[in-house]
Amino acid sequence: MNMHTALSTFDRETKVAWRAALARVESARAIELEVTSVVDRAETRFFAWQKRVSGPVRFRAQDTVETLNARIAKIRTRTEAARRDMDEAHAAQGEANRTCDAAVRAALAVPAPDMAIVLQKFELAAEFGLEIEDIGPLLADLRRMGGH
Repeated sequence: MNMHTALSTFDRETKVAWRAALARVESARAIELEVTSVVDRAETRFFAWQKRVSGPVRFRAQDTVETLNARIAKIRTRTEAARRDMDEAHAAQGEANRTCDAAVRAALAVPAPDMAIVLQKFELAAEFGLEIEDIGPLLADLRRMGGH
């Protein structure tokens, strides 16, 4: 295998790897957006319920101690369920965020065979708000392409 064939194979393989990594980022991002909408709905339900039941529970003329206690228990049960739904949604969101972040970092770690992919990597890093220390793989690509 000569040097040109080796480079051509490297280019092909890394382009395939890049497309696969980018597809994983897009998939993780779609899941992250779906989970964010679940969080939004859970928060809306929780805070609407909280607003509805805020303040003291009033004793009604037809109430007995038992019916009042039953109403209070029902309010607590629904509040706890709404809080649990919201907490579970936040936990899922955290997991989706971590998965998306890992997919982005894995994509950046794929060696870039050409400048077009290096530019896509910079755009990806900017889109996801990565810090300067997170772009080390991009600098390695540039050094490799520049022969330094």
